Amino acid sequence: HLLADSPGDRDGWALLERILVLDGAADKVRAGTLDLLRSTYDAAEKPEEVIRVLAVALQFADRPTAVELHRELALRLVVAGRKAEAMDHYVSVLSILPDSKDDQLRLR
Repeated sequence: HLLADSPGDRDGWALLERILVLDGAADKVRAGTLDLLRSTYDAAEKPEEVIRVLAVALQFADRPTAVELHRELALRLVVAGRKAEAMDHYVSVLSILPDSKDDQLRLR
């Protein structure tokens, strides 16, 4: 795949990020692109980049995917010491799934 030989390739990351926001990109293409960005940024120990691209992907997500992205963003933000921002994502999940007991507990 695109970054197999050089997972820290900035040009490869830039290309993937352009694909992520490409008008008309299929959901499967976006999901695969996001997975690749997430895994390579994680491997390069760039947690803030993962948070950034997850937030970008959220703009294009359907409701079920948005719930998962909000949850992942919240978790990553907590780990990054940004609890107030994480709470915003749990509130977003609860606006979509108001009866989610797990997310209600996480918000506390």
